[in-house]
Amino acid sequence: MTEDNLRRSADANGCVPDKGDGSNWKSPLEQLQHWQMNRRTQAFSTVGTPDYIAPEVLLKKGYGIECDWWSLGAIMYEMLVGYPPFYSDDPITTCKKIVHWRNHLRFPAEARLTPEAKDLIRSLLRDADTRLGSRGADEIKAHPWFKDVNWDMLYEMEAAYKPEVNGDLDTQNFMKYDEVASHLSRCLSHSLPLLSER
Repeated sequence: MTEDNLRRSADANGCVPDKGDGSNWKSPLEQLQHWQMNRRTQAFSTVGTPDYIAPEVLLKKGYGIECDWWSLGAIMYEMLVGYPPFYSDDPITTCKKIVHWRNHLRFPAEARLTPEAKDLIRSLLRDADTRLGSRGADEIKAHPWFKDVNWDMLYEMEAAYKPEVNGDLDTQNFMKYDEVASHLSRCLSHSLPLLSER
């Protein structure tokens, strides 16, 4: 999951997952069938923006839904701090920082994050077996950072910001970035042993 895989719901009350593969599913059943058909190949593939990829994905250890909670932690960090937690100009360096996250996860003082925000991010950016959310989303919802969120009324609340859009395909509110996926894929296929190095 990356911020590119999220899109605003039509009423702007929340973000909903976007499949990110450019396809338009005709029904939830068709989406489920596609997922079931491809889940085993996807579970060992390295796809996505390097800044948000969980270490177990980079190390090709196999993974489950908990890798998305890592991505959520990275996105949250970026939203609160202003840049991704393991950012580097070079994708390989970013990957190395993610694999050795214990040595690189830092919170800049100027970001003035609350202790609850830091704790939530640390709870998401950690080993898969102890990652918050590995036993379900309710773990995350119960975190103190969300204490004022009424989850049952979330979709009924007025959105704090509603961007102006000219239709479902309007992308004027998105920043444009160069694609790095093919470069990352090439680098990772040749450099996996290097990721284990410091």
